[in-house]
Amino acid sequence: ETLASSCCVFISLEGGPNTLEELKMAATNNLTVLPVARFEGASANFASQAARPDFCSRSHWQVLTDKESDRKLLTETVKNLVRSVIGRESTAIDC
Repeated sequence: ETLASSCCVFISLEGGPNTLEELKMAATNNLTVLPVARFEGASANFASQAARPDFCSRSHWQVLTDKESDRKLLTETVKNLVRSVIGRESTAIDC
């Protein structure tokens, strides 16, 4: 619960049942959740159920949710999305 209420961007790699609950709680609290499905577990489970955020292009979402995504492309995608979120939210909250 603490993690889901104390961050600007929630990046999820793998995870078990507790991680899945944190992801759901973060999404319920309108936090930005970036589930990386390549690493399986709760992240892949959440990615298969989650809707693509408005700020995230279809191609970026595809990279996040594809279990076979190239690691370099995945790294660049996550980095760009985090920058986008922080830039978008920095005027509203303290990131």
